[in-house]
Amino acid sequence: MEQPPWIWDKESEIPSRTPSMTASQCYEYIAHLQKGSPGGHYLGANLIRCPKPSKQTYPSEKPVKLLQEIIDSASQPGELVLDPCMGSGSTLIAALRAGRRVVGIDISKEACDIARSRLSLAFGLT
Repeated sequence: MEQPPWIWDKESEIPSRTPSMTASQCYEYIAHLQKGSPGGHYLGANLIRCPKPSKQTYPSEKPVKLLQEIIDSASQPGELVLDPCMGSGSTLIAALRAGRRVVGIDISKEACDIARSRLSLAFGLT
């Protein structure tokens, strides 16, 4: 069964209150890639409502809550979650909280430092 694309409704952005805003400022397409058949994982609704982080540590940071929902729906505990452009590490935090193994990669040293710091604060990792 082919799943519809997931869309992130940023909730705090309401174009009717700010007519100059575009749909891309209020909604963001979330890609989901999975090898093989879904294997019983139902990805649920294709619109996820979740406010943007109130204090972002990285420009394109996603809320951990948003990523948690995707990880819970698309993988099982113990499976590996790879984030090849990890930025501030939100995906890694969500995956570790859900009992997944993680690998995070980023070309930016700043991103790696931010992710390392966030993981250390969240889990006492060094």
